[in-house]
Amino acid sequence: MKKYSILFCMIVLLSCSSSTNNTIMEEDNNNPILIAQGWLGYNSVFEQQNMVITNSDEWEALLTAMQGINENVLDTFTETTIDFESYTIIAAFDIKNSTTSVNITSVEENDSTIVVNIDNLQQGITQDVAHPYHIVKIKKSNKPIVFQ
Repeated sequence: MKKYSILFCMIVLLSCSSSTNNTIMEEDNNNPILIAQGWLGYNSVFEQQNMVITNSDEWEALLTAMQGINENVLDTFTETTIDFESYTIIAAFDIKNSTTSVNITSVEENDSTIVVNIDNLQQGITQDVAHPYHIVKIKKSNKPIVFQ
């Protein structure tokens, strides 16, 4: 009986400390937060580009442009109201096809800049032309953002 009590206490303690550490890590971590990822059909509005959006006017312009191509696109967004006092939006667009993705693979802050790494993690071969996109928000910073 004593063994089971000790085992139970150890499990409780380990599970408590583990979830506490995860919460602390998530709060301290400067990982990008997903807003949306997908693709838009062929259009002449978006070219291969990376965007840094720092205010509501720029954000609303982007959302309006995306809705002009696909009126239901915002249905896939995790949020559309952004607190620009606390966050900056990073958006990456590419011109590929509907089976290729554009991915913001990491956002790393160093002493002088914030480096955003972008890649195509999913490569597809279709004849259609589409504009894959990936939009995230990061904590606001005064450091310049550099894309790689």
